[in-house]
Amino acid sequence: MIQPSSSFKENLQNLPSIEGGARLETADDAGDFVAYIENQPGKQGSFAVYQHLLMTHGVLIP
Repeated sequence: MIQPSSSFKENLQNLPSIEGGARLETADDAGDFVAYIENQPGKQGSFAVYQHLLMTHGVLIP
């Protein structure tokens, strides 16, 4: 279990590596594509958080 710290930057360092991940997609209840986030500069913090949530919970719900 990840122990949260007081800063977002420190918390990101505790998340699993995003190396090798290119894109995460979300779908609605019907399985239709809703949105995506790519592993690119300016979005890597969000990508890391969403990847961790997906790995932990097995699903991303928009």
